[in-house]
Amino acid sequence: MREKIIPHPPTLLLLAALLLASCSQAAAPAEPQATLPEGDARILAQLQADLGDAAYGFAPLLLDDDTRVRIKDDVIYLDYPDLPDDPRAWPVTECFISAYVVRDELLSDERVSDVALGRVVLPSGLEGGGNRYHVVAWVTFEDDHTTTVDLTPLAADPIGPRYEPDQLVRDEAELDDQFQRMRRGLNLDRTRAMLVTRRDGNLYYLMVSVQIVDAEYQFVLYGHRVQPATRARSLQIDRSAVIALRFKRAAFHEVQSTVAEDGPGAFNARPHWLTRQGDEDPTLNAVLDEHLYLLWHLVVKFQESGGSSRDGGEL
Repeated sequence: MREKIIPHPPTLLLLAALLLASCSQAAAPAEPQATLPEGDARILAQLQADLGDAAYGFAPLLLDDDTRVRIKDDVIYLDYPDLPDDPRAWPVTECFISAYVVRDELLSDERVSDVALGRVVLPSGLEGGGNRYHVVAWVTFEDDHTTTVDLTPLAADPIGPRYEPDQLVRDEAELDDQFQRMRRGLNLDRTRAMLVTRRDGNLYYLMVSVQIVDAEYQFVLYGHRVQPATRARSLQIDRSAVIALRFKRAAFHEVQSTVAEDGPGAFNARPHWLTRQGDEDPTLNAVLDEHLYLLWHLVVKFQESGGSSRDGGEL
C-alpha cells in the first residue's frame, strides 16, 4: 500500500513552533535568530493555513492525465496545465514556492527590511551524483537581526533552522520570472522533487530527472533519507540510492509501448531493465521500489515530437 504524500506540517504544530521560537533567547548578532515578531508569527500561521494540504513535490502533477513530458532543444520538460497565479491555490508546493510565498507575505511588514531566497547545497553522497539544492527564506528586520524560515516538511523547526546558503537572490524580477516559469512546467535536466514520505520514523525524499546523454535517454529516480533541519543543524542527506532506466533513443517507441501495456508496475516486473547505485539500505530501496510508478509515468507520457513551449528556469 502506498504511503500518503506528506503535506506541510499541520497549522497547530507551526503555531506551537512559532510560540516557542518567540520565547527563545536571541542568538548572537552574526547568527540568524530563531525569533519573529508576534505579528509576523501570525502572518506565517495564516500562511500555513492558506497552504492547507498542498502536497510537497510535483508527483501529483506528474500523475495528472493532462501532463506530458516533452523535448525542446534536447532538454526534457514536465509540461503540465498552467497553475494559478496565486501559489497558495496550487495543489502542490516545493521549497522555492514555499520561500517565495513567505517572501511575498513578510515584505508587506514595515519591520521587515529584506527577504532573500537562499539556496542551500546538499551533498547527495552518491559517487558522481552531484548535489541537491534546497531553498529557504532569509529574513532581515529593520534592527538588522535575521532569521530563516522553512515551511517545508524538510524542516523540523520552521522558524530559525540553521542554514548557510551559498547564494542569496533578492532581485524581484528574477524571482517573479522563475515563479512564472514554474507555473507552466519544469525542465527535468536537474533533479526535481516528487514527494516526501515517512517510514519507521525517518523521512525519505524522492526526486527524478530525465536527460539525453549521447544517444541515450536516462530516466532516473533518486531516493534520499534526510535528517530534517533544526535550529541546531541544517537539512542533511544521510543515505542515498538511485534507480535508473537507460536505453537508446532509437529504441524509445518499443520501450514505451511495452511498459504502457504492462501498466504502472512494469518496472517492478522487469527489474533487469534497471540499474541501481548507492546505499543498499533495505528500507530506502523498498521505498524506491514502491515508487517506480513515477518512472512509468515519465516514460509513458513522453512525447518525442511536438516540442514544449515551456522554459523552466531555476534558482
